[in-house]
Amino acid sequence: MDGKYYYSDQECGHGTAVASLIAGDPLVGVGLLPGVNPRDGQQFYLGTGIAPLASIIAFKIFGAACGYPSADIPTPEHYERWYGMLPSYPTTRFANNSWNHYGDPGNTHYTAVSQMFDKLVRDANGGFNDLGHPMTIVFSAGNISQAGQSAFVAAPANAKNVISVGAAEGYRATDVAPWTAVDCGQATGVNNVAAFSCRGFADNSNVLKPDLVAPATRLGAAHTRGSAKPNECYRAPNADDPNGRYYTRLWGTSSAAPVVTGAAVLADTWFYRRQGNVFPSPAMIKAMLIAHADDMFGGQDRYTGSSLPHNPVDAKGWGRVNLDKLFQTQTSVVFLDEDHTSQGARRFVPGEPSWTASFSVASQQKDIIAVLVWTDRYALTNASGTLVNNLDLYVIDGSMSYQGNVFNSQGYTYRASGHWFPDTENNVEVIRIPAGEIADGGFTVEVVPSINLKAVPTLDGTQPNQDFALYIFNAR
Repeated sequence: MDGKYYYSDQECGHGTAVASLIAGDPLVGVGLLPGVNPRDGQQFYLGTGIAPLASIIAFKIFGAACGYPSADIPTPEHYERWYGMLPSYPTTRFANNSWNHYGDPGNTHYTAVSQMFDKLVRDANGGFNDLGHPMTIVFSAGNISQAGQSAFVAAPANAKNVISVGAAEGYRATDVAPWTAVDCGQATGVNNVAAFSCRGFADNSNVLKPDLVAPATRLGAAHTRGSAKPNECYRAPNADDPNGRYYTRLWGTSSAAPVVTGAAVLADTWFYRRQGNVFPSPAMIKAMLIAHADDMFGGQDRYTGSSLPHNPVDAKGWGRVNLDKLFQTQTSVVFLDEDHTSQGARRFVPGEPSWTASFSVASQQKDIIAVLVWTDRYALTNASGTLVNNLDLYVIDGSMSYQGNVFNSQGYTYRASGHWFPDTENNVEVIRIPAGEIADGGFTVEVVPSINLKAVPTLDGTQPNQDFALYIFNAR
């Protein structure tokens, strides 16, 4: 199944490198040329993308040749128009954006551009009046070295419905050929967060951003055939190396985002084949990736020098993306995606107290992981709290319960009687239950709504409404 991706080129050679991290295939094209070795000194293939069979639609959105001045920043109407062209390609459902509006401190707030991208996740046509063209939109969280005095995630990566991606380190403490002359950031451990990775929401410390991190230092990528920016991370590794014409380095959250975009299309394909050729919603894709992200506990936050606690925390979001944990068949999982039928069971309107369903534990030797994600209504610009419709997730085991986003020091959800103070700031809620803690093997999942405005266009007349996606690992 082909996926088509949108990405934005911000610097000379930048877009080419980003595209290759999504869909580069070293076994065709350059990799077959005489005298070209498509492998590095450790026998890893150079320029390999996460989803090599993907097709790409490329947009260059900034007019400057390399980089962009502030006067060159597009308006929300530009993005609405550009995204509105994408649904004319039926399989265009993913959008990688290796850029954001950093630089101006005002752009760390929830801006009109943040608002527009929250709309575009629901309706890529831009009018917020269509359910036929949802879009999984991925953004780089931004680089602190380029964000002036601010380390906060900049617009539009701070939009709640997008997947914003920070930077973990790569895994090569020592470089190998053909990269021996190029640095491009520390790469001593994948559980470390890179020093340049932006984190946090400027207006509310309870809003978790970025959502995920991915390796983003010392990545080998495709080299532009045009003029590369004169920077060691965008040049050929060695001028006398025959591979030097074809491969370059990339670092920064710009390189983390396409790793997650490629992961998103593979998660999409995984769902599609398991669920009888039905495409998942952007909310379900986000839930699957968050559920199986690596904790990175004990790694180092290079920006602060502190040790990383268990998930979640702003430096790493919900953790480092990991597809191996998602692509398994040994443990039963439950997918309950957005319901857009006329009387949707997984869609709330005012007056509904809650949604409940009962499940059994598939394996007493595995943790239970439940992730609730909803594509929320866009908020008012400059809002300190951007959540419009709130949903709260509970797992109930007899007289005991677990509440979403309430974790102990070990990264597991507290077990107690009753319901506590809910998370009213985030549209992602996660529950993690240790193996064997639900002893009798049966439990109930409850979603409790607080609905204020219409989040699902075309349905339920003029009433406020809200749908949701729920992914449960180790349940049946």
